[in-house]
Amino acid sequence: MKTLTTSNWLLVGLYGIILLFSFFNINRRGNDAAGIGMETGLIFFGGILLAVLIGLNIIPYRWSKLTAFSVGLLPVLVVSYNFVSDRIFAYLDKQKNEAITNGSYYFQDAALLDVARAIAKEDLPRLQTLLQSPVRQRLNESGNDHVTLLDFATFRATEQENPKQAMHCMELLLANGATTQTTDTARIPTQIWVSRQGSAAVLELLLKKGADPNARNSYGAPILFSTIDYETDRFLKVKALLEHGANPNSIHPDYGWMGHYSPLLYAANNQAWDVCQLLLERGADFRYQTPTGFMIDNVVVHYENLYADNGNTPADFMAFKKKLRAAQSSK
Repeated sequence: MKTLTTSNWLLVGLYGIILLFSFFNINRRGNDAAGIGMETGLIFFGGILLAVLIGLNIIPYRWSKLTAFSVGLLPVLVVSYNFVSDRIFAYLDKQKNEAITNGSYYFQDAALLDVARAIAKEDLPRLQTLLQSPVRQRLNESGNDHVTLLDFATFRATEQENPKQAMHCMELLLANGATTQTTDTARIPTQIWVSRQGSAAVLELLLKKGADPNARNSYGAPILFSTIDYETDRFLKVKALLEHGANPNSIHPDYGWMGHYSPLLYAANNQAWDVCQLLLERGADFRYQTPTGFMIDNVVVHYENLYADNGNTPADFMAFKKKLRAAQSSK
């Protein structure tokens, strides 16, 4: 009983110190209104808990001491659980990231994993040697998440500031039969991955090796749309796609807010005015209307008014508008 009472008072003292520290530290520099409000609520709750613990510990019965100990121990258990679980999840995340980096996350087959590891290490001589073995006939097999060895090499290239070595790995794979599109119908074509956040150089490499410039993603949107979505080398990638035969008048499927949009409409909504000029030059239909009657003029007027209100009209918007009006007046 005495040990239990002492333990309870130790918990009361510990929580009292924590509450006092939190109370006097609540207005520290960098703590915003939201943080102050949240901490105030926690201090209030902690004060109630502390009062309950003191009350239970004063009552001279064993059940009250046990209840106080259980209630007092609960926050300690919760904090300990969170601490341990955070460490476990951090370890698991680290293991997964390492597996993604070295290829073992995608490939469990020993032969394919050997190739993936050579790609991960950018060991070109080793990769070239492996590609002379029977694994060469299996380069287009999908691993976990429907990822192929070419996809894996492409991931490496898109993640690096200097992708030269990873691109050499891609070239070796392509030269030995790897393709951007395979018989796996659930797989996303390699160039779609690059269109998002990869460099123009990586996309150009795939296009020169026969990648389809009109490939579609998992819900049927042409590659031009995912390219316009991201700022990384956007203009250069759209230009490369158009030069290799991308259709400037492809239509987005009836999915999301951009359903039935053309690339021109989509680029304008993203305020990618340099891309809009490029699309016009390559034959984009400025007269196109969605089934609801939405067209490029609606977007231009909207942003023209918005820029006027802000007192700052971008030069590339003015250049596009001039080119658009010239095209409209000549038709």
